[in-house]
Amino acid sequence: NCLKSKNLLIHGDNLEGLKALMPYYKNQIKCIYIDPPYNTGNENWVYNDNVNSPKIKKMEGILILYGVPASLGIFLWSIYLWAIFGDPIYWLHYYGIIAAEAPQQVVEAAKPNYLNAATIYSHSVIYMCGLITVVLGVLGFIYTLISKNDRKYSYLFFLPLFLLLFMIGTLSKNTIIDQPAFNIMNFFNRDIEFAPEYNNIRYGLTLLPFLALFAFITAKRNKIIMYGIILLSLFQVINYAYLPISLTFQLRKNVDYKIFPVSTWMRENYDGGLILVSAAEHDTEMAQFNLPYKTYIHEGTQIYWKDSLHTSSKYATWIVMLKDHSRSRPAKQIISTWDFNKFKLVYSDERNLVYKLTTPPIVDVNKLQE
Repeated sequence: NCLKSKNLLIHGDNLEGLKALMPYYKNQIKCIYIDPPYNTGNENWVYNDNVNSPKIKKMEGILILYGVPASLGIFLWSIYLWAIFGDPIYWLHYYGIIAAEAPQQVVEAAKPNYLNAATIYSHSVIYMCGLITVVLGVLGFIYTLISKNDRKYSYLFFLPLFLLLFMIGTLSKNTIIDQPAFNIMNFFNRDIEFAPEYNNIRYGLTLLPFLALFAFITAKRNKIIMYGIILLSLFQVINYAYLPISLTFQLRKNVDYKIFPVSTWMRENYDGGLILVSAAEHDTEMAQFNLPYKTYIHEGTQIYWKDSLHTSSKYATWIVMLKDHSRSRPAKQIISTWDFNKFKLVYSDERNLVYKLTTPPIVDVNKLQE
């Protein structure tokens, strides 16, 4: 008897089994969970459970097309961070400069909260991609989201959403975007300059492919919309190149890949030893020195960097720092170390100073580089 049994096994069809239970449990059960048949290939079923259907195959193909390069990019970036900084998620763990006197203390720039980080990033996107481009992309995103005909593209939302959340999290943790004030005057100021202190504004370009993608999805629905988007995009390009107003950042005028004088000097005069240098302030020079990254003691070397900010001659033979110490926390800390007088100034220009140790380092650096 079903009512007297605590355990019951029914072998048969789901529907027939439920009918057999009704005389005993009618009006007593609130929910029944059933695993329905799957991949039957039956097109008359209440849902399409045919995994070989063209729609599912197409969706899988597009997902692989976008997902594999994105995953590969993150993977390669993690390898780069591991090789250079020894930490595959270095961007999450490091922010600011470790103080020499108190290793546990972190001297931080002002960290934005998540809302401010989102605002800062959106400003950089508009500056770098152009106002018209952003408007078209956002309208295309909204149209694709609400359009019943284009629901098949809904899975594409996760890619820019992931990127957006990633950038907001990064900006709120350890990356600063400096950019011109976000106002009408700068939008229409063609003479705005890409000042050296405008760091990382280029990150705004990361959303450009997705803005173009959603604008294209919208354009293909109607010829009038398509022609309108094309004309507006052309106006953005023409305005960028020729018109006396600016609706986007004037990047073309400001990119300068000159070789710094200190880089030329170091190439000619470097004769071995570790170089104490701030990657946050001299990343370009470090690349131009044409030396292996294991040659540098920088923020990413963690314990070696912190030790060097307390005892500058412990590992380093060379020190490269900004000439204007008021703009450089590392320079202030290095020149205040007890053994800084062991270094001799060997090079100076308008931006940089180079010091060389007059005695061997305290620690045998050859063992560190092996």
